[in-house]
Amino acid sequence: MGQQNPYKVVLTIIIGLLLLYWFTQHNFFLVGSLVVGLVALLSDWAAIKISAGWMQLAQVLSRIFPPIVLGAVYLFILTPLALMARLSKRRNELNLTNQATTLFKEVNKNHAPKTFEKMW
Repeated sequence: MGQQNPYKVVLTIIIGLLLLYWFTQHNFFLVGSLVVGLVALLSDWAAIKISAGWMQLAQVLSRIFPPIVLGAVYLFILTPLALMARLSKRRNELNLTNQATTLFKEVNKNHAPKTFEKMW
């Protein structure tokens, strides 16, 4: 990932904190956005450090949350779908329990030569 502009990252943090304040009405988020904004405005070094810390937090969270989300999708969506499919009446669509030497099905259809003229 390329180097981000620290002021864009700080502005994103400020907007996120203001949105959290708007939804929750907790003054902590309003004060936090004001502090982050003023510190980044007064010091370039602090803006770079805030940006670097935010990117490190994002990197750590990107290693933690995808396995949790994918596990939840597997557990709460795919597992019930598989169990419902097992309980349905159409059980052997792949012919996996077939004892024949091949799994190919014999299909005897007569095709007119005209069907091969314009296939697409």
